Formats: sequence, structure tokens, C-alpha cells
Amino acid sequence: MPEQADSLTARFRARAEALGGSVEKVSSLRAAPGALARYLVMNGLPTGGVCWTGLRKLDWIGAGLGMEDRPPRNGDLIGVTGCVCAIADSGELMLRDGLDTPVATSRLPEAHIAVVETARIVSGAEEAWALFRAEGGASEAAHFVAGPARAAAAPRRLHIILVGA
Repeated sequence: MPEQADSLTARFRARAEALGGSVEKVSSLRAAPGALARYLVMNGLPTGGVCWTGLRKLDWIGAGLGMEDRPPRNGDLIGVTGCVCAIADSGELMLRDGLDTPVATSRLPEAHIAVVETARIVSGAEEAWALFRAEGGASEAAHFVAGPARAAAAPRRLHIILVGA
């Protein structure tokens, strides 16, 4: 019997927070820009940054944010991504590196913010790889994010916005 979505979400959240990330849950994708704005302001971070192309449709301006859908450059402090999935067992995010999903967006800026739909939380690595392959990932690179980086040349903050009921 498949594990309940609420259980997966709770387990992922606990593991992600144990790895040093912060997590906020919102009910819909439309609420994600507001959640990001709150996080940035509360942490004294700039209200502009870069995001993946698939996230440009969100109302960043309405939330008072200046997000650009382009790969990051030196000096970009905020990077917003989605993910292939989140892994409940480990608290990790699986990202696909592609033209519209440059992994540098999660690695170069000071803060990485991941927008994660709760329906894309899987129990373990086997399910994550199966989803990656099913969605055309055989010819692309997969990258994993497990908490904020400890190295100076990587994001020192990871904030996850969980989207779903």
C-alpha cells in the first residue's frame, strides 16, 4: 500500500530541517511568491534574484520581488528552483540540469529557495530515479541538494517552500 502523502511530507520536512534547511508550507503555487518575500525580508536578504524558466509565470512582482528567469551570474544572491522530486527518507531534493533548469541556480547564489509540490515527494531513492527516468532524464544530469552547503562557494542557506494541501 502506498504511503500517505501527509506522512511523506512530514518525513521530508523533518529530514530537510535536520539537515539545516528551513521549510514553509503553502496551500497553492500562487502563494509561493508571498512566502518567498516573507522569508527574504525576515532574513535581511535582497528581494530580487534568478529563477528557473518554469517559475516565471508566478506573480513575483505582486509579491514585491524582482525575479529574472535566467541562469545565475556572479553577484546573484537568490536562486529559486523547482525540483524533479523531494526524497522523504533523506530530506534531499533531486534536480535536473537542463537548459530551462540550470543547476547553477541552486549552487551559485548565497541562498537557494526550492519550490516543491508535495505531490512530488517520494519515499526513497528508487522512486526518485524512476520518476527522473520516466520524465526523460536518461540523457540529463541529476543533482542532489541536501541542506545548505558548508563550503564558501555554495549556497549557505536553503529554504524550501512546500506547495500543496
